Amino acid sequence: MKYIIGIDIGGTTIKFGLFDESLELIDKFAKDTPNNRDEIFRVIEEEVHKIISDNDLSITDVMGIGVGIPGPVKDNFIIKCPNLDLSQVSMKDELEKRFACSVFAANDASLALLGELTKMEYENAVMLTLGTGVGGAVIINGDIIEGSLGFAGEIGHLQIDHKYNLKCGCGQIGCLETVASATGIVNLLKEHKVDYPHSKLTSISTSYEIMNAAMSGEKLAKVVVDEYSKYIARAIREIAVVVNPDVFLIGGGVSNAGSYLLKHIQEAYRKLPGFNELKEAKIRLAELRNDAGIYGAAMFVKKRTMS
Repeated sequence: MKYIIGIDIGGTTIKFGLFDESLELIDKFAKDTPNNRDEIFRVIEEEVHKIISDNDLSITDVMGIGVGIPGPVKDNFIIKCPNLDLSQVSMKDELEKRFACSVFAANDASLALLGELTKMEYENAVMLTLGTGVGGAVIINGDIIEGSLGFAGEIGHLQIDHKYNLKCGCGQIGCLETVASATGIVNLLKEHKVDYPHSKLTSISTSYEIMNAAMSGEKLAKVVVDEYSKYIARAIREIAVVVNPDVFLIGGGVSNAGSYLLKHIQEAYRKLPGFNELKEAKIRLAELRNDAGIYGAAMFVKKRTMS
């Protein structure tokens, strides 16, 4: 029996998972993410040895290690990692110096989508992750689409809004991220607040509070969630005519609103004009949530080593 280690590097924590060849999760834990490159590699080295030791294994029992990176990756090389000191480095080269096994790296959103597909029977999928920003990933015929420079799947930077002209952190105006992230839903609240002066929601209300208020029938919150859903639906429509996947998955923290948000997005999507065939696109919630990245990292290794 051989084993796989999946690692998901985030801005706050690094998640580790030990899997068997059939991708059954055997062990998992998380550690705080250090601030600098050397410390990140030190923590990974220590914790990989720990998870191996804790499960009475040796490195020779490991067929490979997969690593998810919060930034664009091309052929295991990290192009850019805005929030961590990992830009312009080969994760594969660095970790293979430390471990006697193969290492593979990819964008974290792409691996999260790959992880979700381990529990679903789809080969073509697109995921939108609705968090502090809007991330995304595209998988076609079971393979991650990285793009020529590793920037494929940056769905949050589709220029969708032409009404509020909000500036995105990337420098563009009207990116999906400005109206469809956790920050985006608060931006929409601020735009509509003037029409609902008696609402208890304020400019410091969180996306969680807005969603809960909408589910309780609060008028301002319902208006905001309706518009929010329309922007996501519009982005899905733009992607559908290019990629036409089997399924669109909605993930990220905002998706914790569950079936309430999903229903709004589905209804908004089906009201859009265009090809009737595309209106039957499947739109589902992601299921693995915080574990998706480690599952995807493990699956990435399996696809690279057993194909």
